[in-house]
Amino acid sequence: MDILKYFLILLLILILFQVTFANMVPVVENRSKVIARVRAVFLKDFPFSEIVLEILKSENVEGFKNFAEVGDIILVYPISLKPNISSAGDFERRILYTCYFLKPGDMVRAEIEFIGDEVMRGWVVRDVERIVEVREDLLKDVIYSFLKAKGVIKEGERLEYKVVKDGKFYKVKAKVEEKEINIILDENLVILNYF
Repeated sequence: MDILKYFLILLLILILFQVTFANMVPVVENRSKVIARVRAVFLKDFPFSEIVLEILKSENVEGFKNFAEVGDIILVYPISLKPNISSAGDFERRILYTCYFLKPGDMVRAEIEFIGDEVMRGWVVRDVERIVEVREDLLKDVIYSFLKAKGVIKEGERLEYKVVKDGKFYKVKAKVEEKEINIILDENLVILNYF
C-alpha cells in the first residue's frame, strides 16, 4: 500500500512538473523578410520603442521557417524582447534609432523573428530599413526645391524634367529656360550628385 501511495505521489509530481514546464517550449527557429506598413509606434525611453506592423509581403529566409503572413498585424520589438543599450553594438543601435523615429504610415523592409516561449514571446526586428514611397508630386517637389535653393530656378521660370529609373537610382534631366541640369537621386529621393 505504501508503494502505491509513493507511486501516485510521484506520478502527480511528474504530471504537475510536465504541465508547469510544457508551456515553456521555445519557438522553432524562424526568420522572415517582410515589407510592412507601420500602423502605430509606442515610444519608450530613448531609443526604445515598440512598433505595430501590418505585413504586406513576406518572404522566406533560407534555412528558417517563415511565420509572418500577409495581412498579419503584429507588435515588434527592436533587437530583443528586453533590449539593453549598453550591450548594443553599432548595428543594433542603428536598428533601435531607425525604429524610434518611424511614424505611422511609413513603409519598411525588415527581417523579423518570432522568439520566446509561453512565458514571454513576441516578434523581434533583426534588421530594418525605411522605404520612401516615390510619388510623382514628391519627386517634382524635391527637384524644384533643390534647384530653387541652389539658385538655378527663380519664381515664374518653368521647370521641365525627364526621369529614368536605373536600378535603385533615379536619373533626372531637368531643363530650366536655357539651362540643363542632371540630378542623380537614390531610391529614398536623396540627391547624390548633380552636374
